[in-house]
Order: sequence, then C-alpha cells, then structure tokens
Amino acid sequence: NDYWNIEIRRILWVVTSGFVMAMLTGYWLPSLLAVLSAYIIWTLFKLRQLQSWLIKGQKPDDMPDSDGAWEQIAYLFHKSQQKSAERKQKQKELLTRFDNVLSVLPDAAILLDVDNHIQWANKSAAKLLGIRDAADRGKRIDTLLRNPDLHKFLEENSERKVTFPSPRNSNLTLRARLLPLQGGSRVLSVRDISEGV
Repeated sequence: NDYWNIEIRRILWVVTSGFVMAMLTGYWLPSLLAVLSAYIIWTLFKLRQLQSWLIKGQKPDDMPDSDGAWEQIAYLFHKSQQKSAERKQKQKELLTRFDNVLSVLPDAAILLDVDNHIQWANKSAAKLLGIRDAADRGKRIDTLLRNPDLHKFLEENSERKVTFPSPRNSNLTLRARLLPLQGGSRVLSVRDISEGV
C-alpha cells in the first residue's frame, strides 16, 4: 500500500545516496556506512518519538509528525485507543443502568468473586444484611455474615436455597440463592420471606 511504498522509496533513496557519495569520494564502504548510520539514527529517533507519545497517553495533538509506515502505526495506535475508550464508556453506561435497576429491587443483590470477596452490593443489601457497597467492597462476605448455614451454602456453591435470620433484624427471615456468572463470579440474591413464614 501507499504507506509501505513511501518506506520502500525512502530506503531506495538512502541506498542511492550511499552509492552517489561513494562514487564521488571513492570511499565505498565508509560512504555506505555513513548513509546507513544516518538512516538508522533517523529510525531510532522516530521510535523514540512514538514511545514518548505512547507514554504520554497518545494525545491527538501530540501525535508524531511523520509519513509512511510511521504515520500509519501512530494512527492505528490512536484508533485503537479511541475504540478502547468507546468500549469502556459503553461498559460503564451498561453497568450504570444495571446498577440503577438492581438498586431499586427489594431483594438484596451482592456480586461475589470466586473467593467470596464483595465486588458490588445494592441498597437492599444494606437494609437486609448490613452490607454497604462503598464500605464493604473487597471484604469477604463470610467475615461479615457470621451464619454457619450461609457459610456452608457459599462453600458448596450449589443451586439450592438457604434460609437464615437477618443480621440486622432477628424478626426477619431471609432466603438466599446463588446465581452463577462467567469467570467464576456469582450474585448472592437474598429475599425477605418473613411474611410467608
């Protein structure tokens, strides 16, 4: 393509310059080495520019001024960053909508990793279990909810349901179940079933 055609023409120009210098001076090897050394130094300079731009966050205004393959490489890096930023923004919006939906549910919902660390909890988790998203995120749920039946339930990782009293209000009876997710994560769903008991 055009980018590599520019690079090929650049290399041909370097080689031609070396031959012309060699013919004019009569020193073939030193002339060719001098021209090739200049090309290598220029290439290293372009690499240094690209590295500096990548380290500084790939800002469009600071994109290295170049042509040929170097221009395409910088452009592709920039496009990749844009796509990544757009993907992260969509994921953030999706999680926000998901959070808004789960936050208004009467059931407590707690996202757990494979080791039962709390990754997220809705508002009902604070009401029914005393688990607050901001304060308890990263903590193991079995250190916050000290109930043997619940601990066994979490260890078994089964689809059965377990019933236990609310740690916030002993008059409330709760029923929990685990919903498996990809990657080993799980959602602990807890419902108040006091009226039906």
